[in-house]
Amino acid sequence: MRSMIEKQQRKLRAVPAFAALCLSLLCAFASPALAGEAKLGAISIKDAWARATPPWPVATLAFVRLENAGADDRLLSASSDVAGQTLIHRFVATGDRPAMEVQREGVPLAEGVTLDMRAEGYHLMLLNLESRLDAGNTVPVTLTFEKAGAVEVAFDIKSLLPPGLQGGKPAPEKPTN
Repeated sequence: MRSMIEKQQRKLRAVPAFAALCLSLLCAFASPALAGEAKLGAISIKDAWARATPPWPVATLAFVRLENAGADDRLLSASSDVAGQTLIHRFVATGDRPAMEVQREGVPLAEGVTLDMRAEGYHLMLLNLESRLDAGNTVPVTLTFEKAGAVEVAFDIKSLLPPGLQGGKPAPEKPTN
C-alpha cells in the first residue's frame, strides 16, 4: 500500500515539471507580434504605421519596413477590414508630373533586401475607409507574399500634426465643392 502511495506522489510531482516544460516551449516558439511588427518565415515586418484621417475619411497611406533574410519573394497584395480596397502604390516623378502607379504584380523582395515603404516611393493605399482612423489606435492589415504566405500586422495609426495641434481645436467640417 505504501509503495502505491509513493508512486502516486511521484506522478503528482512530475505534473508541475511537465507543465513548466510545456509552458517554456510555448513561450520559446510563440512570437507574439507587437503593434507594427511581425515575422513570417525569413521576412521581418517592422515599423508598420498608417496616417490618421480627418473626420471625413476617404483614404489614407500606410507604410512598413520589409526585411527579407531568405530566398527571393514578392509582396503580392495587402488588405484590411477597414478599407474597401487596399492597393500597393508607387510614387513616380516623370518630368513635371508626379504620378501614382498601382503595382499590380506586387513588389519584388530579393534575398537580403530591405524595402522601406514611404510616401515618395512604394506605399500602401487604403481606400474607401469605413470609419475614421484615430492616432493612438491600430488598424489590422494583412500582407500576402508569394512564397512566405500571409500575415496580419497591427499598423499603428499616427498623426502627422505637431503635438500642440493634435487636440484642442474642433475638427473642420467636411469640405464642400
